[in-house]
Amino acid sequence: YKGKAQRYVVMLKQQEEATVLAKIETEKTTSQRNFILLLLAILTMLFIIIMYLTIMLRRKNILLSESSMQIAIINRQLQSELNQKNILFAELNHRVKNNLAVLSGLINLQKEKVTDKSAREGLQDTQNRIHSIAMIHKNLYSINNSENIHFEKYLQEISASLISTYKKPTDKINCAVNCDKMVVTVNKAVPLALIINELLSN
Repeated sequence: YKGKAQRYVVMLKQQEEATVLAKIETEKTTSQRNFILLLLAILTMLFIIIMYLTIMLRRKNILLSESSMQIAIINRQLQSELNQKNILFAELNHRVKNNLAVLSGLINLQKEKVTDKSAREGLQDTQNRIHSIAMIHKNLYSINNSENIHFEKYLQEISASLISTYKKPTDKINCAVNCDKMVVTVNKAVPLALIINELLSN
């Protein structure tokens, strides 16, 4: 009876150990399975995030490409309008230059027909004023910066022109221009040109 009891106790211990081992193995398997599931969930989330970011990036790239195309179209339109304005501006400049030259020529023709000295002097003064404005116009549109006039250069040109107009063959007239480099806007250049013309003419 004692032998059977001992064998029974040994069997119970073996069954308990087997149960414990089975339980440990089950827990280990469950833990591994949970870890794998968690890892799969994390990988799935990362995949979803990456896909979302990829889609958003593609959309932004598409929008950026469309914006670039629109900017390029607008730039072409602006360049075309600028070219048209430059053509019109050049045509206007040419017409103004020609009109001033025609006015000066007409006054010169009229001056040749006038015998009265005071009338001839009045026509000459008018012609000189037109010539002064024409020179401002020439200086204004012969430089890249169409807003400003280098007045020192203009003074040298207008003084030489007026001396050539007024002096007689026997006269010895020279004009020395002592002027710092001065740049004036076109709004100031025209009235200054007329004032200089009057001063030198007088």
